[in-house]
Amino acid sequence: MEMEMLSQLIGNIGFPIAAFAAMYYMCNTTLGEFRQSMDNFKESNHELISQVKNLCNTVEFQQPKKEE
Repeated sequence: MEMEMLSQLIGNIGFPIAAFAAMYYMCNTTLGEFRQSMDNFKESNHELISQVKNLCNTVEFQQPKKEE
């Protein structure tokens, strides 16, 4: 939001309503950014889990068999 638009909004509808609108906009923007971050985190986490599983399988395959 631009400052001119914000001051015009406050003058036209009053401070409480304008403050609510600004906070609503800010919360929605922040929530959208948070969702994107969590999606990126989820993708990275799945990728890391896959790599760890592959590494575990490789290590198990390379270990000599124990004789009982």
